[in-house]
Amino acid sequence: MSCNFDMPDFGDIETIADTFGPLRRDGLLPSTVYVSNIVEWLAMVGKREELWPQGGIIPDWRLKELQKELGMGYWNAKFGLYGHKDVVQAQFDTVKKIVAQKAPKGRLNGVIFAAKDGEVLDAASIPDPHGGMAVGVPSLWSLPMVQFRLPLKGPGIGAHYDYSPIIPSRGSTILEWVTTAKKVCEKDGFDLFCDFFMHERHVIFVNMMSFDKSNAEQKGAVERIWGKLFEEGRKRGYSKYRGHVGVMGEWNHSSHLFIHLLKAASGAQYQNGLMLKKRRYGGRSLRLQQSCLSSLRRETQRRRGSQWYPLSRQAGYLA
Repeated sequence: MSCNFDMPDFGDIETIADTFGPLRRDGLLPSTVYVSNIVEWLAMVGKREELWPQGGIIPDWRLKELQKELGMGYWNAKFGLYGHKDVVQAQFDTVKKIVAQKAPKGRLNGVIFAAKDGEVLDAASIPDPHGGMAVGVPSLWSLPMVQFRLPLKGPGIGAHYDYSPIIPSRGSTILEWVTTAKKVCEKDGFDLFCDFFMHERHVIFVNMMSFDKSNAEQKGAVERIWGKLFEEGRKRGYSKYRGHVGVMGEWNHSSHLFIHLLKAASGAQYQNGLMLKKRRYGGRSLRLQQSCLSSLRRETQRRRGSQWYPLSRQAGYLA
């Protein structure tokens, strides 16, 4: 079953996280919940100048108009339920009851796809927007978003940049982050353009920046935005899920313990921000790995006394 849920306002992200997070943790929703804001969806359907030609940040009233035109919320969630038809329907009915109680402003819809009795459903037969990556079929459906800031007339080169912190799956924490990220982006003339993937105890948040690579002003803006988001993430102890090549060497902790662990585990050398693979054999490599793992244990014990560790553990976000 292909499921969609949306809520109309910016602050509703807290409700979404606190409604669906427990369902991920208790297993009622066994797979990832993908949540994105309206700006990301706008980037799928057209260029920014078509939707807001005046320049500057797209105002809230215009976003509300576009939400109504597209039949979407400010936040839009997608998830799938998989298995026997009767079991899937029972899961959806339970989710529907919980959502009606915890998020009454939201809209939940589900479309079920099933094969004939005794047959297996062909994933490729499920039409858009329900199929594709949600059922394991490779797709480039999101590629048009890199053209969002290209000019309507004249040349341009679509590109993207992103900062992707790993954040505890707690509504108040996620709301605080998007509020901060929104201010950072708007300071340099960019709309908040984001999504996140809900796992059991954490979300992988993606602050996306689509830009024209041939425009020096936009290039400078996304670099400043990334740097400021990185600093804000550092303050909160967030680590990157991923990084583009130019920022792969940036880490949120000064001990560089993770780099030392990678060196020991893979037998690699870390030079000039790049991991250089090098095979190592014998007792020296084993002793290096044992030493690094011992350092990791000591660092973990040290951080148990720091501010973030007991709070995270108490809330159930660390094992």
